[in-house]
Amino acid sequence: MVQAMDYNVKTLADYLVILDRRKAWLFGTAAVILFVSFTVAFVLPPVFQSTATILIEQQEIPTELVQSTVTSYADQRLQVISQRVMTRSNLMNIVQKYNLFTRDRERGVPLEAIIDKMREKIKMEMVSADVIDPRSGRPTQATIAFTISYQDANAGVAQSIANELTSLYLNENLNTRNRQAAEASDFLSDEVKRVGVLVSELEAKLAEFKEQNVGSLPEMVQLNQQLMDRTERELTEAERQVQSLKERKIYLTSELAGLNPYSTLYSNEGERMLSPVDRLKMLQTKYISMAAVYGNDLPDLVKLRKEIAALKAEVGTVDTTSELEAKLQSRNAEYLSAREKYSEDHPFVLRLAKEVQSLQEEVHKSATVPVEERETPTITADNPAYLQVQAQLDSNDSELRATQEKVKQLTAKLALYEGRIMDTPQVERTYRQLSRDYENAQVKYRELRAKEMQAQLSQTLETEKKGERFTMIEPPQLPEKPIKPNRLALMFLGLVFSIGGGLGVSILRDNMDNAVFSSTDILRITKTAPLATVSYIPVADELAQQSLVWRKVVIAGIAALILGVVIVHFAIKPLDVLWFVMARRFGF
Repeated sequence: MVQAMDYNVKTLADYLVILDRRKAWLFGTAAVILFVSFTVAFVLPPVFQSTATILIEQQEIPTELVQSTVTSYADQRLQVISQRVMTRSNLMNIVQKYNLFTRDRERGVPLEAIIDKMREKIKMEMVSADVIDPRSGRPTQATIAFTISYQDANAGVAQSIANELTSLYLNENLNTRNRQAAEASDFLSDEVKRVGVLVSELEAKLAEFKEQNVGSLPEMVQLNQQLMDRTERELTEAERQVQSLKERKIYLTSELAGLNPYSTLYSNEGERMLSPVDRLKMLQTKYISMAAVYGNDLPDLVKLRKEIAALKAEVGTVDTTSELEAKLQSRNAEYLSAREKYSEDHPFVLRLAKEVQSLQEEVHKSATVPVEERETPTITADNPAYLQVQAQLDSNDSELRATQEKVKQLTAKLALYEGRIMDTPQVERTYRQLSRDYENAQVKYRELRAKEMQAQLSQTLETEKKGERFTMIEPPQLPEKPIKPNRLALMFLGLVFSIGGGLGVSILRDNMDNAVFSSTDILRITKTAPLATVSYIPVADELAQQSLVWRKVVIAGIAALILGVVIVHFAIKPLDVLWFVMARRFGF
């Protein structure tokens, strides 16, 4: 088994023999691969790329003075702008303007496929740098610029479309920043108006509440307490005055009752004369007693009526209820006493009974008249002592009424102050809630107002192009040489693949051939070593055939070399220029 394995192992000499034996396959395969690679390198159309470099400049005015409302990061904003620029409408406008993809459109290729091809030709790359983050103070990567490139087989078209894309990016950035700043300003203006209306409503509600509860507000508690204490003292003093005035009224009333309103008059005989009122009362009582006994036509009764009428004309109607009651009691006592002495049919008893009945009727009639409707005589007092006490009593009554009215007012005020103090906790709860809502609304209004002014400054900053902006520091240039294909690299790869392919095909072809070419093959097959080996002796025809093959190989190599030189001269760089470049590079 070991010997069999040793027979299968090929040495370098074996491989050289194989390559010599299969040199036709080797050079044929290499020539084909080399020719294909050189052809591809020469036939592939050149692709030109025009690139614009745009710098992301920070705002000119320090951010401590004016804050911008556009706060997104540059790379994030670039991605958004790219999505807006790479829309179907924008790209189709460019395609139609420069008449791109003519063949595809003539063949009816879908527009989406054409747009996808154009997007593949557009390249955007970020340019980052190590900077210090001003917020954290730590080094970080920041996007400071970006490049916009377009690739096309025509250098002029590549430059023109790169210019179009650059303009779209610059304009879209300006429009986006202006739109965001305007939207922020408009939003804050609307919020300021809305909160301003809320502040006005809360202010009006608070003012109305304070007006309705002006005496029960929390800040009025101390004042209400002081007013209530003072009112209590005034009420106590007023009640004391009322009590004193009532006592004085009783005293004056009793003193006035003991005085005659008229001065005491005496007749020539020295008898005391009655006042008109007393005489009227006496005559009325006398008239009632006599009318109950005698007829109305009695001369004495007629005389009494005339005298009563004259006195009534002088002093007015008087209330005789008390006199009649006293007279009734007196006559009733006489009637009871007479009945004990005489019989019921006795004339004196009958006269008294009739008089008692008449007095009872008059008393009943007088009692049915309300007190306030009873007429009182107009008394014109002339007794100085009576008049003095009467004046004191009237003054006391007036002062008493005024003091009683004051007591009522003070009592009402005291109840008012007590009610205010008792209502203060409930009023304070609502008042605090309204005040808190009003203060919060005011704070929010001031904050929104400040933000609105900041947003307006930011909008002016963007309008005046003083904020962060895109600046084209390197416009798209007309490309002088294509970026692809790399023909030299393709030819080099073709050379490498041709050598590798030739070797591989030669060895593979030899392994697939079952012919015996050496003693090793005989040993591998028969497992027995040959006794001797005779070298192959080529005839004249074989030598001529080999010579022909070598001539063909040499001619093919020379042709490939000439083809490579031509390709380099016309496709990559002229030979004279290449010579000077190599001479300068290697110092010839």
